[in-house]
Amino acid sequence: MRSLLETRRFQWAIVAVIVVNAATLGAETSSVLTGHVGGFLRAVDRITLAVNAMDEQSTSAEEQHTDDRLTVMLSEMVRLHAKLDAVLAAQAVPAGSGRDRPEDHVEAGLSP
Repeated sequence: MRSLLETRRFQWAIVAVIVVNAATLGAETSSVLTGHVGGFLRAVDRITLAVNAMDEQSTSAEEQHTDDRLTVMLSEMVRLHAKLDAVLAAQAVPAGSGRDRPEDHVEAGLSP
């Protein structure tokens, strides 16, 4: 279904529906046209609205898929962050070992 929605032909069809909808809305402002073909114009308007609604639904499904993927990626990042914290905590230098003196942390060229 997604491959169909992404084809150029389908996208042009949606543009055509939008143009037909605009023309129908414009024609409905004419009392003469509405008097002669008002039922037809309303039918075309409803059909174009239905097609546009389906197009919106397909976009929403794509957005939901993207949101789902982002949620999975975020949970994976949280899991990896927890692992990294555990590794760093395991490698931490015990206090009083002599390797945690303030002068060991001073950048080169700067005095404490």
